Amino acid sequence: MTAALSQKIINIPVDTEVVDSNGVHYFIKPLEVSAFLSEVTAPATGKSFPALTQGSALDVSETSTSLPTFTNHGMSTTIPTAM
Repeated sequence: MTAALSQKIINIPVDTEVVDSNGVHYFIKPLEVSAFLSEVTAPATGKSFPALTQGSALDVSETSTSLPTFTNHGMSTTIPTAM
């Protein structure tokens, strides 16, 4: 992680209470939503990168018959607005 990126991170303590503009109270329950992985430029000694030829042959286009049929999850498609 770069210094510039680490300066953008904020840590809100568990159970911090916040109130929105309508007077609704919320308690913060933080979740781990990211993991930073190091870039691998060379495989470990005695190892090799995986072959990607099978993956590059996959057809993932919208007209592909090899993909499962989309099933609507029934959740709202409304995008929340900023408070």
